[in-house]
Amino acid sequence: MFPSQPKLSICSSYDALGACSKRDQPCSAANSSRWASQMIIEMLSKWVKRGSPAEGKADKKRQRQNDHALQTRVSQTLDSVVKRLIADGHKKVLVVGSKEFHDDVALAAPQCALSWASCNIRDVVAGAANPGDVALGSFEAVICGGTEVAANYRIAVARMFAADPNRPVHWVANDWEFCGGTFPVPAQASDAQILLFNHFEHFFGIKDPLQFRIEICCGRDQKRLYRILGPNQSLTLRLSDFFPDRTEAASFLTFVHAPALTRGRHNRLRVCGDVFWGDSLTTLHGLHEFNRPATHKFEFRLATDDLRNSDVVLTIPNYERDMVDSALLTTIDEQTSTTTRHKDYRIDQAVVDSGSLVDKHYVGWNYAGYGGSNWFALGHANGPGGRGTISGNHHASVPVSPLPVIPMDQAERQEIGQLIGAGYFIEPYALPVARNNDLISFGFNCSSANPPYRDFILHTFDAQGRPIAQHAYHKDRDEAVFTDELPHVADDARVSLVMLTPDFERIGIRRKGFKTQFEHVVKHRGSGDWDVTEGQTSWRNVGLSVSSAAHFAGPMGSVIGRTNLVARARSSGGFRTSVVAVHASGRTAYHGTAMLKITVFNLLGQSREAEVPVPSFTSRTIWLDALWPDIEGFLGATGVGAILATSYEADINCQILTVSNAGAVSLQHMWGY
Repeated sequence: MFPSQPKLSICSSYDALGACSKRDQPCSAANSSRWASQMIIEMLSKWVKRGSPAEGKADKKRQRQNDHALQTRVSQTLDSVVKRLIADGHKKVLVVGSKEFHDDVALAAPQCALSWASCNIRDVVAGAANPGDVALGSFEAVICGGTEVAANYRIAVARMFAADPNRPVHWVANDWEFCGGTFPVPAQASDAQILLFNHFEHFFGIKDPLQFRIEICCGRDQKRLYRILGPNQSLTLRLSDFFPDRTEAASFLTFVHAPALTRGRHNRLRVCGDVFWGDSLTTLHGLHEFNRPATHKFEFRLATDDLRNSDVVLTIPNYERDMVDSALLTTIDEQTSTTTRHKDYRIDQAVVDSGSLVDKHYVGWNYAGYGGSNWFALGHANGPGGRGTISGNHHASVPVSPLPVIPMDQAERQEIGQLIGAGYFIEPYALPVARNNDLISFGFNCSSANPPYRDFILHTFDAQGRPIAQHAYHKDRDEAVFTDELPHVADDARVSLVMLTPDFERIGIRRKGFKTQFEHVVKHRGSGDWDVTEGQTSWRNVGLSVSSAAHFAGPMGSVIGRTNLVARARSSGGFRTSVVAVHASGRTAYHGTAMLKITVFNLLGQSREAEVPVPSFTSRTIWLDALWPDIEGFLGATGVGAILATSYEADINCQILTVSNAGAVSLQHMWGY
């Protein structure tokens, strides 16, 4: 039987990361002393520090690494936990920790009926129960603390997982780690569904169950629930189950805390979700923008040609309600208007109707704040049955106003020429070619780039991955171009894969600070429905590192390739999902066949596996129901689960493609941690 629907509790207060998530707010006298000492050391170091410029650069690099690691840290006070108990209405509480901690809880929460347990033998002798002997399901909540809080929390979560995974286990400690994410949804959406997957065993070796806190906010209202998930287990939630009659933007927020999670690597927790509008859907991954000042400047723009005569909606976060400037600036072709955001909303939105964008080139937004925004295009005359199409993606930092063109200097031009001459592709994007008898067509657009560009080098490959030809290509329209429409492709049936690289020598723009804004586009030939996701370059499997052509996983990511990616599967109610795998490289001489393992997990964490060979410079569209005809029954009543794509032989670009019998289509790149 699949996990039951989590229990809900309405809450009126919000404390996303814990009351002491800021590094300048120590949580105890000991921490305060440590903090003060650190400040003195930092001040003295500024006076006595000496060294060469190289040492200075190394120090700055170490400082950036330390600052990045601190972004994963969170502390939580007893006061903040008590506030959460009150908000959730929980009174029967088990305290797991030392006698001193139990007494502190009794003073802070006199309204609660407390019991005491501990994993320390001295506490057990003094009257505490062994946590293994306590019926945790009889308590509304658990609080862990004291000097052995990590061990107490670990055993309490494990025991509660077996007793009732919907009940919260709170903790009081300093400098634990957190991962979090958000998933905003526009008011216009008919519904949304997210999948929260416990990936931590696969990516970080954590074999214990973990507790996740989920908050769902809409306008001024919010709801909260807890769920403990074992390794590779998932939770799926529908927005309509929490806010069935909403008229405002909404968002899912997900958090997980533990003494150690990513060990300072990052604080990302991405859900994968589908946003529905009529018979159409768009698939996105969650956002993760935390620990920034409320004055953080947001700037983003879209080319109107990416919107296909659609209304466009931008979600605007204020999750911690710390807004300092409520102004939202909307710019349409350098004409700017100002509106006021709701300061008491945790998620808001801005709408620009399609009529305002006729004969315009771009629309952009500026605001002060953080948390990440999604944009959605709502086309009323397109899509399945002519009932509308929704597409969407997350924002990317792009200046709104047109940037001045800075010419490429001779040194950069010479470097690019040398790389191309040595047999390397510069910032390559590989796309499958689908023909007229195929249901789906793949394309691209880059009209939102600033400054704009239209010149490419087009490389073509046959079905076995053998190179056919190389051509100069000029994109002669602002709208998306589909691969079967490209010159030297439309009239050559041999072409199965294309590689597009910006022709930087012809473009002549300095590459530093230049964002290509390359988008992958998918279209359903029958219904006209379409979706977009950000392009993932094929600067991978190269065997070397080039500082001016960094891999998205870091400069060394292009040297040794591997695949370790995750997303969601949907196979029910007329929906099908495939993995679109593209095995390419930034090196022309690269060749070989990699085995790609596709693993699907249902909500309980049970799995199915299959391997598919993918030769270099080819693509494979791997339908899950072709691998496992009974996939719908395996996934269970929700028809949703997690997908994992792995290969230890090559770095393969993977995206999930979802279609419905009604003609809906969505595209989302898979991701790793």
